[in-house]
Amino acid sequence: MNLSEQSCDFFKNYLRLFRKNIKQYNLTESQALCLVSVPFDGISQTRLSHNLSLNLSTVSRNLSHLIKLDLIIKKKI
Repeated sequence: MNLSEQSCDFFKNYLRLFRKNIKQYNLTESQALCLVSVPFDGISQTRLSHNLSLNLSTVSRNLSHLIKLDLIIKKKI
C-alpha cells in the first residue's frame, strides 16, 4: 500500500470516528467544526464564517444550536 492509499484510508477512518463521536452529542459535522473553531477569547460570526468557508447563515444556525446546548456563550461586543 502506497502513501496515497494510506492517507486516504487514514482520512476515511478519521471521518468515521469523528462522525461516531459527535453523534452522541447530537451535533452535525458543521456544528462540531464551528465548536472546535471558536477560540476561548471569542470570534465574530463573520470571521468564523470566513475561517470555515461557510456562509454566514449556516454559521449562525450552527452557533444557535450550540448556544441552546450550552456549549458556547454569545456575547455582544
